Amino acid sequence: MVKPVSKREIVRYLMNRYGVATKRACGCIRLRRSVYYYRSIRDPLTALKQRTREIAAARVRFGYRRILMLLRREGWEVGKRRLTGYTPRKGWRSSVSARGGTSVPSIAVRVRLQAG
Repeated sequence: MVKPVSKREIVRYLMNRYGVATKRACGCIRLRRSVYYYRSIRDPLTALKQRTREIAAARVRFGYRRILMLLRREGWEVGKRRLTGYTPRKGWRSSVSARGGTSVPSIAVRVRLQAG
């Protein structure tokens, strides 16, 4: 599936290359003109993303909960859903095991290793 951003670029190309109107260029690639003219008014929150990256780089073992706590202490009004939206996409994973527990093998595994 092609995203609207890419389709807008294609429409601009068709208009420049072939000199066609917006309506015709949008019709060729089946893009509604309202989508072509749409401009987002949402705040990108780049400062928050940057600060989150800095904290995650400085404190590698911190998960989203501790990062969230630090951001709130600094005065950011951010919810956990917004922060967790950044976390998995950027590949920020804690170095702690996901399943928890210890890294020491169980007794059965140790016995098997000693016997073998």
